[in-house]
Formats: sequence, C-alpha cells, structure tokens
Amino acid sequence: LKSKVSYIVSEAQDKLLKRDHERLEVVQREFPFGLTMCPYHPELLPHYQYFAETVKSTDGLKVLKIANHHLPNEGYFLTELLPAIALKENLQTLELSHCGLAKSDMMAIISYLAENETLHAINMSSNCFDLEATLALAAAIRNHPILYEIDLSACNLGDGNVDALGKLLV
Repeated sequence: LKSKVSYIVSEAQDKLLKRDHERLEVVQREFPFGLTMCPYHPELLPHYQYFAETVKSTDGLKVLKIANHHLPNEGYFLTELLPAIALKENLQTLELSHCGLAKSDMMAIISYLAENETLHAINMSSNCFDLEATLALAAAIRNHPILYEIDLSACNLGDGNVDALGKLLV
C-alpha cells in the first residue's frame, strides 16, 4: 500500500493542486489500481499541513474544494484545516466530498456553517452524518442567510431516521 500511495502522490501532485487567487482545489476523479479515493498515509501529513498553510495564506479565497482524498484523522481537520477555512471571510463555495471525515469533523463543519454568512454552496457528499449531526445540519441550513446549493448525495443522513431527513427538507 505504501508504494501505491507514493506512486499516486508523485504522479498526481501537479495535477491535484489547482490554485489561483480565488480558487484552491484538491480534486481527483480517477485513480490507478482501481482506487476510488486517495488513501491517507502518515507520511503524507507534511503535504496536508502544507495544504492547510496554503489555504491560510491565500488571500481572497472564494472556492475551496477537496474531493476524493481521505484526510488525516489525527485531529488535522479540527486543528489545522478548519481554522484556516474559518479565516476566509469571502469563501463562497466549500466542497469536502468523499474525504472520510470523522463525526467530530462533521460537527465542527456544521458549527462553522451555522456561524458563516458568506457560503453560497456546500458539498459534503459521500460523508456520514449520524442523527445528531443531521439535526444540527438541518438547523444550520435553515438559518443560513444565503446558502442556495447543498450537495449531500451519497450521505448516510441520520442513520436513516426519516424525521431527521424531513427536517432537512422543511
């Protein structure tokens, strides 16, 4: 697995990070070896830390997309990436799809969403929301002033609780 991870990183490094003054993307749709997402390995942590620093230092960031990359689970999202995202006062689009986010990460994103007033679009597809997270997400969406595009496709919302799903739609 380690050699496959190194291969994926070395082959895709230039293609993965797309950056300009308003947009930062780490998106890969096709992987070698039949993989559906870029797996995380501890040796990749410095790359993820560099990415969080890049987010933090990119002025005027309006679009941030991370798709099909399993993010580190050693507190990386809460301690490094989310604080960098929270600094972006003009962020309009946030995609964190198919990233293997933990429950604590999901709750932190929902808290961020509840306080944010600039996002127009959020994509959290292919992540799992338990009942508590689904209800909190419903409240954050309902109270957000300008959020008009929400992608929760392929999510396990509320562990199948129909009442929780209904609160997202009302």
